[in-house]
Amino acid sequence: MTLPAANLDDQNFAQLVADAKKLIPRLAPEWTDHNTHDPGITMIELFSWLAETQEYYLNRTRQEHYLKFLKLLGVRPKQAAPAVADVTFSFARQPGLDLVVPKGTRLLADQLIFETREPLTVVPAQIEKIISFAPAGWTDQTGANNQPGLSYLAFGQRAEQGSALYLGFSEDRPFPARRPVSLTCSVFAESGEARGSRRKVPSGIIEWEYFKKGRQNTPGAWAPLKIIKDETGMLYNSGRIYFLAPGDMAARQINPFPASCCWIRATVRQAGFEQPPRLNRVMLNTVAAVQQETFSEVLTFTRTGCCKKYSFAATSLALSGSNYVQALDDNGLWYDWPDCRIEKKATEHVITVIFTDHGPDQVPRRGRKNMRLISYQPQWAVQGLIGRSSGLPHQRFTVPAVPVVARNTILQVGRELPDGPGQLCWEDWLAVADFDASGPGDKHFILDPEQGQIIFGDGSNGAIPPAPANQELLNIRLVSYCAGGGEAGNVLPGAVNKIAGPPGVAGRLQVENGQQAAGGAAAESLEEAQIRARRNWRQGFRAVTSQDYERLACATPGVRVARAKAIPLYQSGPAGAPGEPVPAAVTVVVAPFSDTRKPLPSSGFISNVRRHLDRHRLITTELEVRPPDYVEVRVSAGVVSRPEANAGQLLIKVKEALAAFLHPLTGGPAGSGWQFGRSIYKSEIFELLEKIAGVDYVQEVVLNAQGDGIKPDGQGNYAIPLQSLVYSGEHEVEIIAPGQACSRKGEI
Repeated sequence: MTLPAANLDDQNFAQLVADAKKLIPRLAPEWTDHNTHDPGITMIELFSWLAETQEYYLNRTRQEHYLKFLKLLGVRPKQAAPAVADVTFSFARQPGLDLVVPKGTRLLADQLIFETREPLTVVPAQIEKIISFAPAGWTDQTGANNQPGLSYLAFGQRAEQGSALYLGFSEDRPFPARRPVSLTCSVFAESGEARGSRRKVPSGIIEWEYFKKGRQNTPGAWAPLKIIKDETGMLYNSGRIYFLAPGDMAARQINPFPASCCWIRATVRQAGFEQPPRLNRVMLNTVAAVQQETFSEVLTFTRTGCCKKYSFAATSLALSGSNYVQALDDNGLWYDWPDCRIEKKATEHVITVIFTDHGPDQVPRRGRKNMRLISYQPQWAVQGLIGRSSGLPHQRFTVPAVPVVARNTILQVGRELPDGPGQLCWEDWLAVADFDASGPGDKHFILDPEQGQIIFGDGSNGAIPPAPANQELLNIRLVSYCAGGGEAGNVLPGAVNKIAGPPGVAGRLQVENGQQAAGGAAAESLEEAQIRARRNWRQGFRAVTSQDYERLACATPGVRVARAKAIPLYQSGPAGAPGEPVPAAVTVVVAPFSDTRKPLPSSGFISNVRRHLDRHRLITTELEVRPPDYVEVRVSAGVVSRPEANAGQLLIKVKEALAAFLHPLTGGPAGSGWQFGRSIYKSEIFELLEKIAGVDYVQEVVLNAQGDGIKPDGQGNYAIPLQSLVYSGEHEVEIIAPGQACSRKGEI
């Protein structure tokens, strides 16, 4: 039974001709001869036949065709994405010494399996106190840090130079000396979430220090803290800060707070933050866990030839599962190496490979990345062997768990040794999206992550795996395999609450995710991929027009750009204003998200935007990125109130309305921000004030603007330069009672 064909249009030739004839009286009333001999009717019949033929072929367009069309556009349907959750470990009983949670430790959320993404040193220390220091004074932020839903300013309202954030840890349980420790910082971003990767140039510079013990009778002092990696970009984004724990921390008090703690502090050495860092929470003993299950994994290393012992940081699977070693020969074939011993040190989380020499021919050769340590779950010894090649084209094999994490998959095909019947050497085969570019000798296969299918070629497009002579010998195996992904992994807070291994960790620690897991998504359907392709095609990635520059500037990865204005054919002159038109030049003015009245980008902010636009501009275009010039606007107004209005409250409303209307990011007539270079009109201020509840009428308005390049028109209005924005100054507003309106008219 054949599959039913699609039917995009059920009209046949006769219906197409009839429908076309019905349109003649309306479109061409002078055409009266509709008989077959008329040349016009002949043309209608010709195009109807062509349309019917085209429909015939379109009705036979299958899903595979659409996938090929998308491939030509550089688009492929996205695979299922695994959810990620930040999980926090704590000691189940009385804390003792620090404990290392190895990478890949299995956690449970009901039946779903999560695995830690990296190793974590769980320390007995706890955050006892969090204090912010700013020139305005000290603030205890401990309560806000421990309260979900609250956020606090790490360095005060302005994050000025010298402001600091103090983290106090329990003095009776200090950090383990010389061990890597991480602090997880959840950064609050009310508006303008930073997109993409971390930015390269920070706006402000933060320096980390710890309080160090003094020698003999000398007092302690602040010393630099060794930062291994800062994912937050100077507390600009949420992430982790990794540092090497010092072994000489000392406890002290921070006046005016009586608590005695071991302290770490972050000090602002260079101001310039567009938005002062605001934190939701700072946490210890927290690591990212991804919703997946690893059945087998590979660690590749180099054999030097002079060393018999190789030690590595062990993953959870390496400690709790089975292990074996592979060696690579000069022909690119992998051999399971029997002459070695594998030792596990569970307490130190180290696995060691020890080679036993029995002669020159029985020792793995020296080479780069020519050895593998393969760790796997015990049942994978059988499940990893997924089948035996028959030597026929288009072979298909099914993997045991889906959806497959394709990037972690390594497949090997075995070849029988000529001098060892029943023994195999192994070749790595490469996963490809299709066999379009695969030749007869290319060792390629296709992996369908959702269906769990592995497909081989036909000998013309992609090689055919060789069939072993032994009918019982399985020669297709997966040496690295991981499965996971989907929306089910987006579990609620507290759902990840069980540790499945290794035993030393599960017995001493407990775990919980403080926030909901996120990022889990089902595989993208063909229709969704088509919609994404259309959207991307319309969007464009090359900066040609002014709108292109503005859109790309607002999408700069790692920074929060609120407004952007591209001014073509202009560059800044000596006074900061655009000068004469310059061919092949463009100036992009950017304003960041900020709580200040004049949002100004730092030099680091400007550098990040410029680097991003440099990747997209035409090679002949001269690009300049600069901050906006600001024009201060002050309004003097006399407002006559209604009899029932309260004068004090009305004054507050009027000033708030003026400040909101003249805001550079959220002001203007549309409330979407003041347009760059837009003039300031008295009539708009009149209209704004008269709409305020409690205002009877506006007696007079006087505008006063200050800034470079502004031009008054003699009627109280101001024109401002193209690169400028306005901001609200101090306004003088007089509320006039109804009985005094006549006598006070014109006296502002």
